[in-house]
Amino acid sequence: MAYTALNWMSQLAADRMLHQITIPGTHDSATHELNYPSKTQNATVPEQLDMGVRYFDLRMDGSTNGLRIIHGGTWGSGNTSYYLGDIAKMFHDFLVKPASSQETLIVQLKYDRWELSNYHAGVLDILRTAFGAEQSRLYLSPIRADNTIPTLAGLRGKLVVLRRYEIDTNEEVADACTPVKMFAKGSLYNAWSANPDNHTWASVFEGAKFEWPDTGANLNDYRNRHGLSFVIQDAYTDDPADKVKKVLAFIEAAGKSAGPDSWYLNFSSTKDPGASAEIINPQLTQKLDGSPKHPVHGYGTILMDFVTPSFVNSVIAANF
Repeated sequence: MAYTALNWMSQLAADRMLHQITIPGTHDSATHELNYPSKTQNATVPEQLDMGVRYFDLRMDGSTNGLRIIHGGTWGSGNTSYYLGDIAKMFHDFLVKPASSQETLIVQLKYDRWELSNYHAGVLDILRTAFGAEQSRLYLSPIRADNTIPTLAGLRGKLVVLRRYEIDTNEEVADACTPVKMFAKGSLYNAWSANPDNHTWASVFEGAKFEWPDTGANLNDYRNRHGLSFVIQDAYTDDPADKVKKVLAFIEAAGKSAGPDSWYLNFSSTKDPGASAEIINPQLTQKLDGSPKHPVHGYGTILMDFVTPSFVNSVIAANF
């Protein structure tokens, strides 16, 4: 199957779901202009899009009008010149190009400063303003596990919004987006699903929720409020030599369908992004280049530092 970096996702079968695709992503995607170690990318967001990156991780400053994009550092040193609307317009402009108009983009939004629950309305306003007349290209609905998980057929040409923050409105509303912050262990969900015994999933979730598996070494799945299963590796405090073992283990598990309905989010980054990229990126490329192509459930979404076209292509090629 012929594909390019601009159209590779639209070349996949229409019945594929996001968790069944090997997706190249970037960690703290819009940091090319910052100083190290806040800087995790050399490429701009448009350059990443043209490389084939389809999953973007953005951190925001809730104390700023327009939501400045930031990454770490003290107040000021970790500030980019971008605001959420700037990046959203980049996504819009990419999706309206004829060559890439049927691609699917995913953005994960997180407040790293001044998170308040009522900021969701502001996020929606910014996204809707950036997309203007192309509102149909925004996928703001929560993705659910109860037989309503969309396939690529319903996501082509759209930006899927995941939020790593809480909201102060009903989680079921059409523009609540998909939460990726609070989770309960999948084992609890499975036990409840097998024998609900008049308990709602919400009651199980509220009794056992936690925020984010930072240690990232556990291959068990976690369920969000909508029962959607995630397996998350984000061991950012590890040294690169230990971290690479976890990154490769998660790729191996995803390829073997260890959690066939789970979305694997595999962060290859550490608190020393340059050192980790120097060690991890070549081994990750070697692993993917030597693995079977087109696994049924993919190798997960891999969020990387300092991506290059050849590096991203190794991730894309695993789908074909």
